[in-house]
Amino acid sequence: MTMLVLAVAAAAAIALAITRPQISGAATLPGLSAPVAVQRDAIGHTTVDASSRLDIARATGFIHAQERFLSMDFRRRLAAGELAALFGPSAVERDLKLRPQRFRLHAQRVAAALPDDERALLAAYADGVNQGLAAMPGWPFPYFLMLQRPEPWKSEDSILTLYSMYLVLQGERWRYESTVGALHELFGASVANFLAPVGTHYDAPLDGTPAPLRTPSVPGPEDIDLRSMPLDPTQIDHVRMHWERSGSNAFAISGTHSAHGGALIANDMHLVLLAPNLWYRMHWRWRDGQNRMASGLTLPGSPWMVAGSNGHIAWGFTNSNIDSQDLIVLEPGHPSVETIEEPVEVRFARDRKAIYRHSAWGPIVAQDRQGREYALRWTAHWLEGKAMRLGRIELATNLQQAMHEFQRSIMPSQNVLIGDRGGNIAWTIAGPLFQRDGHDGRIPQPLPHCPADASAPCAGLGPQPRWLPPDDYPAIVNPPDGRLWSANSRHIGGKAYALLGDGRYTGGMRARQIRDRLRERDRFREADMLAVQLDTRADFLDEWRPRLQHILNEPGIAPLAERHHVRALLESWDGYARTDSAAYRLVRTFRKRTHELFLLALQNRLGTTSDIDIRPLRWQLDGPLTRILEADARHFLPQGMQRMDDLLALALRLTLEDMTANGRELSVATWGEANPSTIRHPLSHILPWLSPLLDPPGAPQAGDLNLPRVERPSFGASNRTVVSPGREAQGILHMPTGQSGHPLSPYYNAGHEDWLHGRPSAFLPGPARSRMALRPSEH
Repeated sequence: MTMLVLAVAAAAAIALAITRPQISGAATLPGLSAPVAVQRDAIGHTTVDASSRLDIARATGFIHAQERFLSMDFRRRLAAGELAALFGPSAVERDLKLRPQRFRLHAQRVAAALPDDERALLAAYADGVNQGLAAMPGWPFPYFLMLQRPEPWKSEDSILTLYSMYLVLQGERWRYESTVGALHELFGASVANFLAPVGTHYDAPLDGTPAPLRTPSVPGPEDIDLRSMPLDPTQIDHVRMHWERSGSNAFAISGTHSAHGGALIANDMHLVLLAPNLWYRMHWRWRDGQNRMASGLTLPGSPWMVAGSNGHIAWGFTNSNIDSQDLIVLEPGHPSVETIEEPVEVRFARDRKAIYRHSAWGPIVAQDRQGREYALRWTAHWLEGKAMRLGRIELATNLQQAMHEFQRSIMPSQNVLIGDRGGNIAWTIAGPLFQRDGHDGRIPQPLPHCPADASAPCAGLGPQPRWLPPDDYPAIVNPPDGRLWSANSRHIGGKAYALLGDGRYTGGMRARQIRDRLRERDRFREADMLAVQLDTRADFLDEWRPRLQHILNEPGIAPLAERHHVRALLESWDGYARTDSAAYRLVRTFRKRTHELFLLALQNRLGTTSDIDIRPLRWQLDGPLTRILEADARHFLPQGMQRMDDLLALALRLTLEDMTANGRELSVATWGEANPSTIRHPLSHILPWLSPLLDPPGAPQAGDLNLPRVERPSFGASNRTVVSPGREAQGILHMPTGQSGHPLSPYYNAGHEDWLHGRPSAFLPGPARSRMALRPSEH
């Protein structure tokens, strides 16, 4: 047995050694129009010099395949619901959940209708991927460990990669719509709009408009009353959000406020953190009749520059959270609904069958208590191949041209901030938008009455969406104060809001704090923008610290000595989420427990077996909860509580129990202890003994979800970028983990420490440490 283990270990070591990506020498790539030069700097930041954009795509496919094929494969299989064919039974439930989206079918349809330039780009990239795999002396090392041959790459797989980002960025947003709709039916519009507001007092919209649908006063006991609802704190886990995501940050400074006269764009996209990182840093140079450049972040699996600069414009994204999903209410027996069965391949086990119901509007995703079915109409299901314009964004030379291309693209709907070399800046929406037809998408939409024997979909809200013309897209260009900011909350109001709808905006804490920091200076350099990205001042807790200080006077909360200790922590706290701060953790946990206790009481009002998921209300709960506390609206208290102080006192008791568990001193329960970086390679979940080889070491982190510096154990800034078009050499770019997906590569975790400690590593590659020549075939 020992000999067998040693033999397997030796074989694995050999496989690791021989499957390292090629970073020097030469390789032949049939299809290249001319030789391509590839070089990497000390952290693996990759430069590609080529004669044409198609050659860039082919070379990029080659590099991505050798460095990141497992990540690419995972994304296409995730979107298609085909993970179990690679990972076995552990992935079956996810496949069954995603198959109703039919993204493989949609990807094939989109790929078949691509314009000629995009079709050629995807074909060249796919060829490059397959050439990169073929050039390796063995399968990529994860496939050796799994004893699985990699499947070739197809052009449609790059569309599936795009769909995987739809899942990450929009996914199950329809659940929020279902929750708000149920609140409407149970309590009426006034209560629903109060508990699930479009925005709160934290909002910092770009146009300064108040939040729409704001309930003028706190609903009274005749509308909703929780006083007869029992509250068992041991059940708090039922409403706890175990996975809270916080979107992204982007902000822009016009030339009138930059130190050099050009626009400055900062962007940190907050996503799940993995080893290797989601993005791959590249710097492209090609000719195509004139010298062109694009530099920044690519997504392995796709041939486009996702975010960065082309020397004329720079751009960055945040998730827009506008309404991109509609729930369509179908009465039982609607004639458009059919049942579909598909085989699901499962490695190491018997294949399964995906059985789901589908309508003319989209998949059936839920059923309400009245037996009505909800069909999901999602922009992702209706993408048009002819609108694929992602390659053209890289060619834009001015602000208006860039806005034009973003607004006509088929990417997931995003806030895009753009700056150009002349110092102009703009915000708009990228990606397709539904024509809202008078509704904002906050609640499920009933169909008009249809005859019982109707064989065609009802008129009115038909399944084929009508698209908002790009010329009607909201946009803000060169605002008077020369500043733009974006952080997933509501950006705009009035008629523009009616065009965009509400797809579950986040609280405005980060947006407001970024806006305020931008207004504290008149001139900015790149380092000043990075300082805003790294800001850990907890402005949003300024209203929660006094509540905690006030409740300390309540008897019975804790022993007198412990209360003195809490007061001392609060009085000495500087307001920052530092790793050594117990006070930040204390106030943060107090707020969180107050939220959860309120939601638990509300859940009990709905019934413990309710199919309503109220957890999405957490995103804006500070708004209604603040108004309830200020109005002393005691009908929102659960059974046995007479004053708002009773609710806050219970929240504090639970907080202290959490932080002093197992006899721990309060002062050592720091935020860094609760918030270590925990970034893992997908294989280390399956084979934990590989963790020391594959996973970067953990470290305490500052920052949090509602601060500009978003850092949680496995979620946070997947990049931090600051760049001014034409000044890329002075720009900043860092990201967690490293470029390569191979643990023996010199670039596996290279650059990670810069990200971890917020050091301003360079936007452009440094001096070459390795060089490789890619040559066309001689025939």
